[in-house]
Formats: sequence, structure tokens, C-alpha cells
Amino acid sequence: MIWAAISTKGIIGPFFLEQMINAAKYLGILDEFVEVHYALDDHWNASWFMQDGARSHRTPAVFDFLSEHFNDRVIALDYDKLTRSDMAWLPYSSDLTPCDFFLWGYLKGLVYLQTPQTIAELKQHITAACEKIPSDVFVRVSGQFCLRLRHVVVANGGYF
Repeated sequence: MIWAAISTKGIIGPFFLEQMINAAKYLGILDEFVEVHYALDDHWNASWFMQDGARSHRTPAVFDFLSEHFNDRVIALDYDKLTRSDMAWLPYSSDLTPCDFFLWGYLKGLVYLQTPQTIAELKQHITAACEKIPSDVFVRVSGQFCLRLRHVVVANGGYF
């Protein structure tokens, strides 16, 4: 499994996970992510964090960590229930995150130009592909994310 994050400044990751992820392993990744994110982005205190609804991502310990670093700038399934924030996120929402609508498909296109024969080669190809993404792409992807959010608002949460 691979975990990565995108900001306007670049990609953070990839983090490769050999085993099933649990809350403790996820917190370890988040800790590394926050450290890199703080160093990478001088506007980190205005950043939003968005994650999917995997069970290991929805524990009180994870939400406490996210709240500590992002306050109420978190979009995550069940986050509002445990933290009393106003940001509810539906479990079957569209794939709005930049990783979903951009990164995974883009990387797949680059990685499989060659055919990795081993897991080690696959990891090398993924890491190299992440490093090859031009920096201006991240600004454009962030703009597309904002556009997608506007479409959601106009459609009042419906299909668009």
C-alpha cells in the first residue's frame, strides 16, 4: 500500500506500507507527514487535511492528532462526531481529493511505461515518478480541487 499527500508546494511521500495499516502505523505516517509539511509549506497553519474513511483513520487518537495540528481544518468521515467540528463528510462522497482525481492515475501512467518485475523495482519506479512531477502541476491540481468544491456547492451536494 502507498500513502502520499499533495500540497501546492509538492508531494509528501510516498510512504510504502508492507502490512495492513492500523491506527498506530497511520499515526506514525501522520507524524512524518506533519514534520515534512511544516518544513515544506510556510502556510501550514492555514492548511486543510482531507482523508478517506478507512477505519484506522477514524480513531480518537488519529482525530486528536489531526485536531492538534490542523484544528478544525480537517475533512474526514466521523471527524465531526468526535471533535464537535462543523465539517461533516459523507462516507460515499465523490473522489475530490487530489490524490484520487490526479495523483494515482498520473503515477500509474508513468510507472508502467516500464514493467517493474519486483516489488523493489515498483517502489523505485513510484519514487522516481513522484520526483519527476513538475512543481507547477501541484498548483494547477490545487486549483482543480477548488473548482471541484465549487461544483459540489452549486450542485448542493448532488451529482455534477
